[in-house]
Amino acid sequence: MEDESTFHALVSCPKVCVFRFAMREEWIIPAEELFRFTGPDWMLILLDQLGSPKHDQVLFMLWRAWPLRNDMIFGKRKESLRASIAFVGNYWKSFTNVKNSAQVDLSIKDKGVIDNGGYITPIAKAHRNWEPPDQGYIKINVDTRFVESMRFASIGIIARNHLGEVLVSSWDFIGSCTCVDEAEFRAALAGLYIGIAFQSPVILKTDSVTIAFSLAKDSFDRSPFVDLKKEAMSVSNFIKDFKIVKIDRQANRIVHEIVKFCFDSRSDGVLCNSVPSCVAIFGMNDCKNFVISN
Repeated sequence: MEDESTFHALVSCPKVCVFRFAMREEWIIPAEELFRFTGPDWMLILLDQLGSPKHDQVLFMLWRAWPLRNDMIFGKRKESLRASIAFVGNYWKSFTNVKNSAQVDLSIKDKGVIDNGGYITPIAKAHRNWEPPDQGYIKINVDTRFVESMRFASIGIIARNHLGEVLVSSWDFIGSCTCVDEAEFRAALAGLYIGIAFQSPVILKTDSVTIAFSLAKDSFDRSPFVDLKKEAMSVSNFIKDFKIVKIDRQANRIVHEIVKFCFDSRSDGVLCNSVPSCVAIFGMNDCKNFVISN
């Protein structure tokens, strides 16, 4: 029997294999020979061989593989392949729209450069209110909710530019989760996958001390979530400039409300240039108090 590993969860798990074959009817997926374990950096080696749009589409499939496998092992086995194919397809359409419409100015040099060519920078000082990133950067806020008695969790993500404009909002209900740290890792990982699609510098913000400190250092421990951390750090390598920041919950208000909406509705979703209508007021509150000067 194959050992449990990130590669098994994302590539060789039987349900994931069926999902990948089904996606071949929707996208032009690389040959199966490329989906092989070549060592700890298998994901980097795989993606390095792919051009656009295959590179991003494979990332989308790997991202969706987690809930499929977890539902098969820990959940109620209600995650259908048809629903996952439709979800990934809609996600892809939203992201291609964002990439085509979001014009990011990268002409300003020596401003806001974060560990140019580096891995993950030390944690910055926490902020109490949401603040726009420097021009050319995408700021992605993530949050989660976990109910121990039910073993349910929900995650939320929102990506905004220096004008405070919403580029993408996303939420995912997790029907089987071991603890809050697992949920926080999943939220951070989902945020990173979203960040890759923009092909721009990214600032990831979380109100979890555990996640912020864990992803700010490249060493590994014996945590039960070490595979999630390894995947997150591998994915972060594809972001030109990446920084993770610990923030106060007050500065994470809108994504916190998205998480509540996700948990209450038991739903998954993604919106391009928008947020669920029930949380829109919090987005306006985030952005109404600053002015972008010329």
